Amino acid sequence: MKKRLVLVIGGIAGVCVAAVGIWLGYGKMSKSTVKVYNVSDLAQGYWGDPMSLNGMISSDVSQDVHLTDKQIVEEVYVSEGDQVDVGDPLLSYDMTLVNIELEVEKLNKEGMEIQKKGTEQEIEKLKKQKPVPESSKISSPGKDETEGAAQTTSFSGVSGGFTRLSGSSAMEPKTGAPGEEDKGEKEPGTGTPDPGTPDPGQEPDKEEPPKEEVKTEALERIDEHSKPYKGSGTKEDPFVYLCKENPILMGSLLNMLGGFGEGDTKTLPEQYAQLEIREGDTVDGLLLTALYLDGRKIVEKCMPEEEYQIRLSAVKGEEPEENPKGDEFYDIGDEIPQDDIIAGYTKAELEKAIQEKQKDLKKLELDIKESDLKIQKISGKLENQTIKSTIKGTVKAVGDPEKGETDGKPFIQVVSSEGLYVRGSISELLLDKVKPGQMLTGSSMETGTPFEAEIKEISPYPASSNYFGGGGNSNVSYYPFTAYIAQAEGLKNQEYVSLQAEIDTGAGADALYLQKPFVRTEDGKSYVYCSVKGRLKKQEIITGKTLWGSLIEIKSGLTREDKVAFPYGKGVKENARTKDASIDELYY
Repeated sequence: MKKRLVLVIGGIAGVCVAAVGIWLGYGKMSKSTVKVYNVSDLAQGYWGDPMSLNGMISSDVSQDVHLTDKQIVEEVYVSEGDQVDVGDPLLSYDMTLVNIELEVEKLNKEGMEIQKKGTEQEIEKLKKQKPVPESSKISSPGKDETEGAAQTTSFSGVSGGFTRLSGSSAMEPKTGAPGEEDKGEKEPGTGTPDPGTPDPGQEPDKEEPPKEEVKTEALERIDEHSKPYKGSGTKEDPFVYLCKENPILMGSLLNMLGGFGEGDTKTLPEQYAQLEIREGDTVDGLLLTALYLDGRKIVEKCMPEEEYQIRLSAVKGEEPEENPKGDEFYDIGDEIPQDDIIAGYTKAELEKAIQEKQKDLKKLELDIKESDLKIQKISGKLENQTIKSTIKGTVKAVGDPEKGETDGKPFIQVVSSEGLYVRGSISELLLDKVKPGQMLTGSSMETGTPFEAEIKEISPYPASSNYFGGGGNSNVSYYPFTAYIAQAEGLKNQEYVSLQAEIDTGAGADALYLQKPFVRTEDGKSYVYCSVKGRLKKQEIITGKTLWGSLIEIKSGLTREDKVAFPYGKGVKENARTKDASIDELYY
């Protein structure tokens, strides 16, 4: 009985332990549940900010028409003394030059879009490229090629082709300004001494004092005495020269590479060289393009003092029709394909190349946006080919189309004959938001009488002062506007009024703004935690503008039908269980 009692007690204890374990497990499970809230309850819309202005009631307003720069008057429709109504044509412009300007800018934009697409492809190519070890460098072309007829080749990412120097008609050099005087032909090995050969007069065990590092400068002119920054002149280890774009090669260099001695025949071994253009014109800069010179292909001796202008550039685009230096270009050597250059990049060089291309891409994107603005501005000129009357009144003055404006006076002036108007000024920062035809709501500062007015005209020229107010920013210009009051009962001439207009931001009721604490950002990407089938999911989103420092626009990746969690806390992680909660539980 004793033993049985012990067993019974032990069994009861085991049941209790199991129950406690289940309870603790349930407690942990309930604690790991993350509350999620309806986006529709958290979201806020944004229609725009009200614009406040001041103005003055006036019964005596005028429409002053100034001629636009670079536009030619095609026809004038009115004469002095004519009565005009709102919308009557006053004059029209000849838009031939404007149309040409528009087409040129469209072509400019198309060119930039092609460059943008090419840059994006290059970035993808660089990202897929496997880096070489740090000790590896780009190898020079080692494949033997058949010598003889001229061959022209072009590669992506570089300017120009190249032609072999071979045969009796290889090249007729032009006579240019002499460079450094010829100091005689080099004997084999005199250009770059072998560092492993000791000087007989030097003690082998004697330590030399450390030499100061000599900065290698990019060369614009290369002759036999120019010092390469590395290489011994062999096929496998060519002389490597750091160059400026489109360098000049002297005949003495070509003779040295070709193996020409004192006479007109080859008496010395041919040598090899590589011309490089690197970023920042430094040997540590990223290799942009390179040209390989094979001394075997130089079959005729050159005049040592002759200059040969080489087309070698990392700049993309069409080849230049003329040499900016006024010299003729010569096609010498084999340009190394861009793919081979990229294939020789180390990890650090690849990362740097990608960064530089991304900078180029951002610049192109900004240039394209700027071009869009120019196209929009030019298109606006075409829409304003015919200038119409904005007020009902009398034509007071009309200029001579042959003479244009004189003494800064308006070419055409129309003076109002009836009705009341509001005159004010608008900040240049709001010119793209406020347009003729937009309605303003206002009230008299004296009596509080409400009214509505339609903007009829915004001057293309800034006012000398912001007399009527328009934001109060002294660092921007203000442009006068005139608005017509259709129902002017209770208003009188020369009284001050306050005005308001809703600025349309293009967002409207569909715009989705979420409180910033619900959005997290890592590595430049924004995300929220959404509930998907009862589990938490990390959802990437695209964000837009920020309002008042507390709201952020959600452009894509999230809808009002979704549910999101407050993205902080130990339990907030992907695949965590979710529990629907009201917005009251979030704040209270």
